[in-house]
Amino acid sequence: MEAAIKKGKLPPIVATNVHFSGDTKAPDALLASYMDEGGKDPVKPIRRWLVIQTANGLKVGIVGALGASAANYAPGKRPVTFSRGPGKNDADFQDNLQALYRELQPVVDRLRNREKVDVVILLAHAGMDTEDWKRGESYQIAENVSGIDVILSGHTHLMVPYVSVRTKKTGREVIITEPGCYNQYVSKIALTVDRRGRVRFDSANSLVVPVTNAVSADPAMGGIVDAAIRQLEDVEDIPGRGSYLSRAVADITGRPVKQDGKPGSLYFYTFCKTRFDVFHEQVRAAESPMMRLVTDALLAQARLQNPAVEISLTGIGYVRDGVWKGQKGLISLADIFRSLPLGISPGEGTLGHPLALVGLKREHLKLLLEYTPSMAYVSGAFSDMYTTPAGICMEVDTARKPMDRVTKIRYAARNDNDRCDGAVIYDASAGGWQSGIDEKKVFAVALDYYHILFGFGATNIPLLRPDGTPAAKPADVILRWPSGNDVKSYQALAAHIQALCSAPESQGYLPGRYADLTPRRIACSGPLCGQDMNPATRYR
Repeated sequence: MEAAIKKGKLPPIVATNVHFSGDTKAPDALLASYMDEGGKDPVKPIRRWLVIQTANGLKVGIVGALGASAANYAPGKRPVTFSRGPGKNDADFQDNLQALYRELQPVVDRLRNREKVDVVILLAHAGMDTEDWKRGESYQIAENVSGIDVILSGHTHLMVPYVSVRTKKTGREVIITEPGCYNQYVSKIALTVDRRGRVRFDSANSLVVPVTNAVSADPAMGGIVDAAIRQLEDVEDIPGRGSYLSRAVADITGRPVKQDGKPGSLYFYTFCKTRFDVFHEQVRAAESPMMRLVTDALLAQARLQNPAVEISLTGIGYVRDGVWKGQKGLISLADIFRSLPLGISPGEGTLGHPLALVGLKREHLKLLLEYTPSMAYVSGAFSDMYTTPAGICMEVDTARKPMDRVTKIRYAARNDNDRCDGAVIYDASAGGWQSGIDEKKVFAVALDYYHILFGFGATNIPLLRPDGTPAAKPADVILRWPSGNDVKSYQALAAHIQALCSAPESQGYLPGRYADLTPRRIACSGPLCGQDMNPATRYR
């Protein structure tokens, strides 16, 4: 934000329900200094509301809210908080939603009564639920906050072209749209406003536009994109250590790599070719080829540094895209980073969550595995909790009570994570944990750093090293390259893809097993199974 402010190119940030610690020595003090509480300071970019007036005099009021679920999934925000009920924490969803209604209502009222706006739009990082509209936070906001006309919804990544909701108190129509995920679609909502201020939804001119190569790029954006790529390739973000991308590619390949003078040579550095799409779908809680590829990569990279590593885990919400064949079938660094773009290294402060290697006691391993059948399968709003393993396979029964739905865990073959024929280590029908897996057992587990931020903090899992000794801080369990740089999760994925494609039998192509949509590592039974993973029918 500071860099953008210095260049004069930071757009307004509307954060209606953000709360700062108030401590001038806390990590959020600088961010808090950017908040314009009165909405009139042109220097401060963050405000509780925004009013935009169009050329024909129409006044549009904008509010922006982070929902209860999204706040809970953002552990890196601390000490910043969002709407909370009295004495509640981030996990108290319903109480926090009520607090959000209470915070939004006076801001919307101000826009209507003092600013005299014609239309109110809510930018809601809250989300919908297509299995039951009324469970979606954006839907509940529409019902309970009066005066909103449109909610532009996100967070659950669902395809909702538009839904009409009536506010409980006034009966006012509210239109909600949520255009899927991964920038695959753009929603267009058309409204008409008459001279009396009546707002009407124009369904005939509202639509969802697929974003494909049939859509022409905006020429004005080309120079901006090229400049961003050049900065990543050419500018030393850490003095004396080269550019960010030169370090990233050098660590992956094991040799020095420099920008060759042509913009994009590092950004689009190619590691492999593919004859197929590696499909990924975050909307539905189901095992995807991309999840298998990512967990295979995390496990392989961790085992290079510690052969005793047994398991890797990642959540479906952490993986943001698949790897797509495109026009040329090339898999570049840009493709790989797009799939794992989240986070910042806590030590280096550079892009991307690092790969961590931790020790998990048996009960904590099972707790993380329970996210899949006990949360992700229950609601589309929690589908991003779906956790896929490598090194082990599991069976789940969704007819059992929550947090006791994992019925069997067994090791996968050492050289094939899809072959579930190893020793059984947990069997609910045979007394639980099996011989050799006593209460002192500590599993060496590779996982993305986000799992530590969220999974460990939310469940009070102790942070242990693989040998079972306590780690003083999260940075103590981060894996590093020989150069001393943090191993990022996306780098581990790139290195694994490169290794797969370098095998003589591959002929430079990604193995065909990652084209298969068949679940391999999680066998589900019970009433909540059977989510659709077919890309042709996934948006029902």
